[in-house]
Amino acid sequence: MKLPSELEDILKKDNSQGVVTSFIEKIKHYISSNNLTFFPEYTEHNINHNIDVLQTSFDLIQNDAKNIITPSDNKVLIAGTFLDDVA
Repeated sequence: MKLPSELEDILKKDNSQGVVTSFIEKIKHYISSNNLTFFPEYTEHNINHNIDVLQTSFDLIQNDAKNIITPSDNKVLIAGTFLDDVA
C-alpha cells in the first residue's frame, strides 16, 4: 500500500511514516474484509478506495494551506480517511 507522495513527504518531516503504516496495518483487515455481496453497484470501500479519497482530500486543500500542513495534521487526515470506512 502506497500513500500519495505529497503525504509521504509530509510524514518524513518527523519520521512518522512508521506510525502511520502501523496504524493502517492494525485496521487493514476491517477495510479489506469489506465485500458487496448485496450491493454490487456500490463503491467498494477497500484500501484502494481509501487511498483515492485521501488523494482527493489532499487535492482539495488550498495551495497556501498545503505549505503549512504539519505531520500531525497529516496523520489526522490519514486516520480520519481510513477510520471513516471502518464503522
